[in-house]
Amino acid sequence: MLSNSRDKAIYRHKGHRKTCIKTLMGEVEFSRGVYEINDDEGKNYIYLFDEALNFNTIDLISTNLAEKIAENTCITSFKNASKNISTLTGQKISHTGVWNVTQRLGEKVAEQEKAMVDLYKSYKLHGEKELLFEESNGVFIKLQGKDRKKQKETAWK
Repeated sequence: MLSNSRDKAIYRHKGHRKTCIKTLMGEVEFSRGVYEINDDEGKNYIYLFDEALNFNTIDLISTNLAEKIAENTCITSFKNASKNISTLTGQKISHTGVWNVTQRLGEKVAEQEKAMVDLYKSYKLHGEKELLFEESNGVFIKLQGKDRKKQKETAWK
């Protein structure tokens, strides 16, 4: 359906490619069509199937598996996280693969935060004020701003 309904002047069919996505339940293999786009930047390749299904994968790893990887890397090393994921899902993933997924997730978070900052700077972001709370555990936190002068005066008395 996607192949027949595409704009043939823009998208040139370049064949099918087999791919495999790793998920929590196992590997999912499928074939999808590759389309070439000629534009001002040169040749680019696109998968219309991915766009139609709105695939949101990290490399070839599903978001659910990437989430489990991220949870594991928060509590243990990349090597142990790869062992845990392999045991949990039966998927073979190296510690370097775990590191790569963590880096991609970090890049996505950075992009989202940059988009939020850009919205804020353009006055298009509306929301509620949040209260920030800082907890210290026996450590002296220097005061800033107006309260700093009062703190210095009381410290010398």
